[in-house]
Amino acid sequence: MYFNIQIDKQNMLFTYSYHQDIELGTFCVVNFRNKEVIGVVVEKQELTNTKYEIKEIVKVLDKKLDKSLFKLITWMHDYYIEPYGHLLPLISEPKIEVNSRKSKNISAVSEIPALSAEQEKIANDIENSSKNIHLIYGVTGSGKTHVYIRLIKKALEQDKSSIILVPEITLTPQLISKLESFFGSKVALWHSKLTENKKKTYYKELESGEKKVVLGTRSALFCNVKNLGYIIIDEEHEGSYKQEDAPRYHVKNVAIKRAMLENAKLILGSATPSFETYYQVKQGHIVEHRLENRYNNYSMPRYEIVDLNDERELLTKTLIEKINEKIENKEQVIILLNRKAHSIIVKCDSCNRTFECEKCSTKLSLYKSNILKCNQCETKYKYNSVCKYCGSDKIIKLGMGTEKLEDKLCEMFDSEKILRMDSDTMNTNKKLNTAYNEFLEGKYNILIGTQIVAKGFHFPNVTLVCVINAEGINIIPDYKSSEKTYQLITQVAGRAGRSEKKGEVLIQSLNPDSSLISSIVNNDYEKIYEDQMNFRKILNYPPYSKHIKIVLTGTDEEKLQKSSNDLYIIINKYISNLATVYTPSNAGIYKISKRYRKIINIILNRENDKKVKKILKQIIEKINYGTIRVLVDVDSNSMF
Repeated sequence: MYFNIQIDKQNMLFTYSYHQDIELGTFCVVNFRNKEVIGVVVEKQELTNTKYEIKEIVKVLDKKLDKSLFKLITWMHDYYIEPYGHLLPLISEPKIEVNSRKSKNISAVSEIPALSAEQEKIANDIENSSKNIHLIYGVTGSGKTHVYIRLIKKALEQDKSSIILVPEITLTPQLISKLESFFGSKVALWHSKLTENKKKTYYKELESGEKKVVLGTRSALFCNVKNLGYIIIDEEHEGSYKQEDAPRYHVKNVAIKRAMLENAKLILGSATPSFETYYQVKQGHIVEHRLENRYNNYSMPRYEIVDLNDERELLTKTLIEKINEKIENKEQVIILLNRKAHSIIVKCDSCNRTFECEKCSTKLSLYKSNILKCNQCETKYKYNSVCKYCGSDKIIKLGMGTEKLEDKLCEMFDSEKILRMDSDTMNTNKKLNTAYNEFLEGKYNILIGTQIVAKGFHFPNVTLVCVINAEGINIIPDYKSSEKTYQLITQVAGRAGRSEKKGEVLIQSLNPDSSLISSIVNNDYEKIYEDQMNFRKILNYPPYSKHIKIVLTGTDEEKLQKSSNDLYIIINKYISNLATVYTPSNAGIYKISKRYRKIINIILNRENDKKVKKILKQIIEKINYGTIRVLVDVDSNSMF
């Protein structure tokens, strides 16, 4: 009998023989490149003839991957056209050995919060439902977390485990302390920044059933918990749930599959559900539950629009007046500006060339430390006020980032009362957690931030949220741009008025009469959804179709062009009757880290999904373009 073996993180499988049948997911010892190594049996192989000698498996080990998790990985291998070498590490036991040291024993001290009638009904409906997939669509501040906690508690009473996912590591500190206060030492934290020692400890405790509640980011979905009851994906609309690097997958799709395999329930939570999720609601595949009111019946914030066409500065008179008013009332303000740095663009007034990264086809941002930085590859350059192209000193600095905004506000208000929160200032969990607590305690009056400030923070004293420039939030001209802008503005607006104090939201816009702004102000999700879905239906874009993006990268531009054209011809030849294959185009960012990038977009009807992927897998496995890398991105976040 013949078996395909995955060895380490190799991008291909290796065939070995054995005298008897072996269960898939079993570890074995094989001779590989004159060494004995451990591999995993992932496929059975039928061989009729071969030019090569087939080696025999040296030893079958008494060790297997969890059956359900292995089935999940097998599905991901087919669905996302990802090599097993990228996928198996997601479910494999950490290799590092640790002492028998266990996690600290934490006692639960808090009672589960009482639910409103609205929350209680949703929790009961989910518990009693025969359906596996549910959406809790609740306005910002409606108390979705309280419903999650109630569901987890009921699961624990039935000796069932739960996995709760958040979109960013930065959100774990505040939530882990809350979960530990309710469930004590049954809680484990899991994300990519954990030490291998900690992962090993948690792995053993989850495997034994000692811990039954896992909080984490994407990778927590693959934890080997016992008797899975719930998978909860908080803020399910967040783009960060799509893994952009290998292995490329979307948490929501994988969670659906795992819930089905283990007869668990998947709970999706959001105030602004992704359009793909809401489409599945409309199709009857997901059960919707509405939280129409804020917790304790706190009021929703009031909106005011400022037309930037009538203004000379982004720091408008209206904004400054409102900030002053809030500070006088000893209230707090959040300002969203989704751009880092001091100046966004630096260009020469003499030759009209923009300063760009030498490694990437991206514009450099200027920081007040006189550093030019590429926000793609993070390369830094010293700024000397001279054009590197023509030598002129006539340099123009354009645009406003969070640094410049902070400087301008410090000129008007107490600088010690202003906090900036972006990836430059909050580059560790410790810094972010400290900043969160200090702002919560009232050390600062004004919080400036990029999109990080929109993600799950609860500040009861914030009564004003300002969106500096609505049009500058999402500059990528993608078919999802309006959806993402609506989600971000609505989410950050939801930080205002989350207690007895009423909240206000100031949106500054160059297009104040747009359908997008109208939908946000009127809290009319259905309107923006219908508008965008009509547009997508006409173009046959997802979710009415499926999208696969083939990305080719290489350092040789000419060779990349030829390889992408060759691959397009092959793909189009075999699937043109099943899908629309677009000719190769430059990626939105054409060069990153000295590698040029070409894209082949494929749009296919949902019923042809398996056929197309099977053919693509066969094509990708056979091609060899040398230094040209070929990546497959299924259900990509964008077409660029």
